[in-house]
This record gives sequence, structure tokens and C-alpha cells, in this order.
Amino acid sequence: MTPNQLEEAQKLALNWKPEQGQQKKGGKSSLLKELFTATRDGDEKKVKELLDAGGDPNTEIGKGIPLLFVAVNENRLPVVKALVEAGANVNAAIEGDMTILMIAIQKGHDDIAHYLIEKGADVNAKSQNGATPLSLAREGNREDVVKHLLKAGAKDEQKKEEVTLSIFDAAAKGDVDAIKGLLKSGVKPDDTDGNGMFPLLFASLGGHKEAVEMLLQSRADINKKTRDGGTALMAAALNGHKAVIELLLEKGADISIKNKDGVTAKIIAEQKGYREIASLLSGNILDTEAGMEFIFVEGGCFQMGDTFGDGDDDEKPVHRVCVGDYYIGTYEVTQGQWESVMGSNPSHFKKGENYPVETVSWNDVQDFIERLNKQTGKQYRLPTEVEWEYAARSGGKNEKWAGTNQEYQLGSYAWYVENSGSTTHPVGQKQSNGLGLYDMSGNVWEWCSDWYGGDYYKNSPTNNPQGPSSGSDRVYRGGSWFDYPRYVRASNRCFYTPESRNHYLGFRLARTP
Repeated sequence: MTPNQLEEAQKLALNWKPEQGQQKKGGKSSLLKELFTATRDGDEKKVKELLDAGGDPNTEIGKGIPLLFVAVNENRLPVVKALVEAGANVNAAIEGDMTILMIAIQKGHDDIAHYLIEKGADVNAKSQNGATPLSLAREGNREDVVKHLLKAGAKDEQKKEEVTLSIFDAAAKGDVDAIKGLLKSGVKPDDTDGNGMFPLLFASLGGHKEAVEMLLQSRADINKKTRDGGTALMAAALNGHKAVIELLLEKGADISIKNKDGVTAKIIAEQKGYREIASLLSGNILDTEAGMEFIFVEGGCFQMGDTFGDGDDDEKPVHRVCVGDYYIGTYEVTQGQWESVMGSNPSHFKKGENYPVETVSWNDVQDFIERLNKQTGKQYRLPTEVEWEYAARSGGKNEKWAGTNQEYQLGSYAWYVENSGSTTHPVGQKQSNGLGLYDMSGNVWEWCSDWYGGDYYKNSPTNNPQGPSSGSDRVYRGGSWFDYPRYVRASNRCFYTPESRNHYLGFRLARTP
């Protein structure tokens, strides 16, 4: 439709009179004229009366000019509603060209445009010169209408690049309605911008859980990578968005993916100091009531004892044992954790709350566990000797030290006499073993639940051995900052009376699932 044609239609909408033929037809000339006048003047009550009296909401006031155009042209929203509710065609077009919706948008009558969209007006109609509701809204900078059109599924082939770009902005803002409309219009959930970024990454970076969920429902690739190897999971980890991370993990995000620098989402969380999130990204559990992190250990069978042939007599004979599933502490219990439960810190090396607690007897530990269980309602305990060794050996592998068989690598996994500086160190500073457990070799010795028996291995049961039924000493394992490599071996056993304390002796907790 040319500007002149539109101008003529608008003049007609103001000054129309029934033609002679219409005046004679059925004697309805007066009704039609009154309906036109009431529509033009915005007299909603009169329009409704005339419609009830038989007025046609789809009548034309000229060749190809619907009555609804008059109401839209004059910005008469109540009359538009009355006509539509009476059955007026919301997709009516002027002389088969511009639709009523296009006219409303072009005239800047946003309320009418919103109403027509809600009533099902065709948001993808195209005029003879190629204009669409969306292109007209953009030309007029009518952002609210643009958003409404996109939500309703408007397509804009001429501005496909603009539409694609806008999904990144919508994802970054968490604008679920806009994302939904863009996806409905044909934008792909895995489209990338010039930097290789994609909508799921932006939504995750901003912590917009609903937007992330919508993109995943639209089959966005949950493990898609940027040019640098970044993923949505890494983006969420960077800004500490726990809820988004939980959703991504639930939907199958791969925690093992590394970016071009070899960094995983877990490492990013650790670098940012998000300990709870790092725990989630480890597949571990963080008991926020206890303030402790635990790793799930899937049970199994292994060869327990001196498998390398250079151990002590109480490590023999090597024998097959099987253990059930359990949780074990990722770290040794710290001074801060002990003090939060017991109200005091017995440690010799009082250097900080993240250092392992030491100078605690087996009996002291039982008192700590009793109080902790009462506070949390959980059932924590010391690991059995077999649970401890199975975990230290990365799930029953034939490892001499926790994480390695090579003595030259020991300094990467353990604080011991050659690198400790004769003191304890904060937990988790060295490399973990294959299960993600820290300091299983070195730093401080760790109490186990068992009584000690020097010849217990000769008659040990195969399934979940609990140690001797009685004794005078309790077992402790793992070696400490004070010890040489021989004593921080995974199979090495040591013992002490339950009431004994020492500044190289601490513990870690376990829990049955």
C-alpha cells in the first residue's frame, strides 16, 4: 500500500457516507451509518447497542476497508475490543494489503497492537512491499511491541542477524519471554556470536536458572564449548551460581571437561573460593550443618596389606577383603571444625582454622562425634581400618602411597618429614589421590575405629572386617609431617592407647549412606 492509498483510507475513515446502493439494501443504511459514526467517535456503548441490533462488525466502509480500521485509525481501544468480541476479523487487511495490526503499529497505537496480538492477529503477515508487523515495530522503535511480537512467534527474515544477536542479550538478561519468542521464531538455541559465545553460556553466566532451563528444554547442547573450551558449567562456576550448577549437573553436564588451559569447572570454583560449589562439581556432598565435605566411596574388594613386600609383620599376610559403600571426609577434620563443636582448640600447632586438628585422643574424638551427631542429626563415625586403606588406595588400587607408587612423586601428595618444615599444613594443599581425597598420606596420622591386633590379618573376615572385638590400643593410619616415606605408606599400621594424644595425630570422619 502506497502512502497516498493509506491517506485516502484514513480520510474515508473520517468522512465516509453510505453509498446509494447500500442505502436501499435491507433498509440498514441508517444502522450502518450510526455504527460508523459511533466507531469513529469512540462511543463504545453505542457501538455495542448497534452490534446487538444487528450491526455487522465485519462491514466495509469502502471497497476493501474494514470497519475495524476506523477504530484502529482513531485509537479507539474500547471500540476495537467491542468489534473483536462481536466477531470482527483481527486479520482484516486494507484492500488486501496492510493488516489492521500493521496499521496499529505504524500509527503508534501500542495498546491496540498488544490487544490484537493477544487475540491472534497474524504476527507474520506481510504487506505487498514486504513490511511485517515486526519490521514496522522496529522502524518505529516500539520496543515493547517488538518484544510482544517475538513472544508471539514473529519472524523477521530481513533482520535474521538482528534477531539472532538479540537472543544473546535476552539470555544474558534472563528474559524468558523474549527467549521463548525468539526460539519460536526459528532462532537456534545453539547459535553463536562472533566470539563463539552461545545463549546457554550467557544465561549460566548471569545465574538465570529459568532461562537455562528453557534453553535446555529447547535442546541446547549442555556441553557446548566456546573457542576457548569454556562451557555453561564453567560460566556458572565463575560467578558462583549454585542453583544453575545444580540444574546443569542434574541434566547431565560433564564435570570433566577442560578448557584450553586445562581447567575444569571445579578448579574455577576453587580458584574463586566457592568451596560448596567446588564440592558439587566434584560429585561430593557438603554437609553444611557439619561444615564438612564428604566423598562417596563405592564399595568393592581389594588386596589389603603389604602388597609391595617391604612392610612390617602386622601388614601380613596380604588378604582379600570387601567393603560396602560409604562416605569419607575429603579432608582431615580441621581446627575450626573441632572448635565449632567443642568450643576449644587442643592443637599444638594453632596456626589457623583450616589446619588439621591434632593432639586429640581416640576418646576425645568419640566425644566430638557424639556432639556432632547430636547437633546435625546425622551418624558420623571414624572409618574402619579397611575403609581407610581402601580409600587411601584410591578405591582399592595397588598404590604404595595415597595417589602414587613413586617415591619421587610423594612430595606432590603428602606433607612428610622431608617437606613439612616440622609442622602441620592447611588441609587440601597437596594433590589428591584418585578418589579426590587429600592428605591420606602425611600431614597428621588419622585415628580409625578398630582395636589393634598385630596378627588380625591372619584371620580377618572377608566382608567388612571391623577389627578385633577388644584390645588395649586403637589403630591409626597414614603417617604425618613428622614421618619418613616408609611410615606414610597406605598399608602401614600404627597404634596407640585410646586416651593418648600427640601433636602428629588427628582424624577424618566417615558416614554410612
